[in-house]
Amino acid sequence: MADSVRCTGPLAVHIDALHDWLGHSGCSPGRSVRCEHAFARFSSWIARRHLELADLDGDLIDEYVGQEQERIGSKTPAAFQYLPIASRYLVAAGVMRPAAPVSRNRGGAPRLLARSPGEHDPGDGDLAAVAGIRSRHREVGRRDRGPG
Repeated sequence: MADSVRCTGPLAVHIDALHDWLGHSGCSPGRSVRCEHAFARFSSWIARRHLELADLDGDLIDEYVGQEQERIGSKTPAAFQYLPIASRYLVAAGVMRPAAPVSRNRGGAPRLLARSPGEHDPGDGDLAAVAGIRSRHREVGRRDRGPG
């Protein structure tokens, strides 16, 4: 049990399960305690913002980490180091959805690989392309898509 780490806020119900998960995942006792403390601070921050578990996602974690970086003047606060580990637990426990995979376009900007149901990328090899209708991307001859 995570008796040494006091946790309040919406994640408090998960602190013992996180402790067990960290142990089963092979984390050292010292690393586990640091992760649990980062988790507890994050939970308190969520509570101060009047948010709930349903609001929890990768963007919220990134926002918190950014604020922690500014607050302590370091690029690698404990939140930066340990919340990614806690995030894996939250996904495994079904509390948080996994982030969609991201690739980068030629300019380096992130581009989501996952699409919502029914969403269509005209550059994909879809039924319209199979039927002989050329997509907008192929008409302009994009090199990264190959011959159209």
